[in-house]
Amino acid sequence: VLINSKSVHSFEYLKIRGIGAHLIAHQARSLGLTAIVLDFIEHWSKTDFVDVINKYVGKDTKIFGMSLTWVDSISNQHPDHTIGNYIVNNNINFMIDTVKSQAPDITVIAGGKKTLELYPVLNDKVDYFFDGYSESQFTDFLTGNRIFNKVINYDPEAREHPDYDFKFA
Repeated sequence: VLINSKSVHSFEYLKIRGIGAHLIAHQARSLGLTAIVLDFIEHWSKTDFVDVINKYVGKDTKIFGMSLTWVDSISNQHPDHTIGNYIVNNNINFMIDTVKSQAPDITVIAGGKKTLELYPVLNDKVDYFFDGYSESQFTDFLTGNRIFNKVINYDPEAREHPDYDFKFA
């Protein structure tokens, strides 16, 4: 389960579906795994989040991941009942607790261009951090092709697979 957020404070009316989480989901599916991306998470109500997690997360769910590329470090004006800017308003704790209530042993990952910037804030909540564009890093992670530290950043520009064609995402 991957969450994808675009919470840039200056343009609340503008919704952008970032490609990173969708590329990661595509790669998981190409390996025979199932994956779902939950877009525009900051506009979801907490009740809707719980309902979706209860539907899609179970004992066989291995990973809960979040894109940090578009997460803003400035507080947004979201109603209290929504997820909103989950990093600034600490709803990340609510989200991880909700997921872990369904799958206590789930691995929590985070990735994207702001990974190293947000590492100090999320270090105790996240198991692995993928720095930058993580397409090749994530595939290696899923297949166990390498030994990993907490921060995975050996290919942050995703250059190990330069022939990757975005039209297949």
